[in-house]
Amino acid sequence: MRPITAFISDISKASGKAKALLKAISRAEGVTARIGIALYPNDGGTFEELYDHADVAMYRAKARGGNCYEFHRGAENWSGSH
Repeated sequence: MRPITAFISDISKASGKAKALLKAISRAEGVTARIGIALYPNDGGTFEELYDHADVAMYRAKARGGNCYEFHRGAENWSGSH
């Protein structure tokens, strides 16, 4: 898994990016993706914290199956799909 790092701290912008990625990936036959998203600074102040939280969110997305994404938002959980 390779992290995609971008300076996005807005949920709606991150959702838009995740949806665009899922749409692009789904064009390939038989390819699906699960995306975990952690936003700075709410989900962590260091790369390591953000990476760990995005990883947890990605595994929640993986459990849902299909093309989808999950946010790590502390006690709150946000999710979406393509």
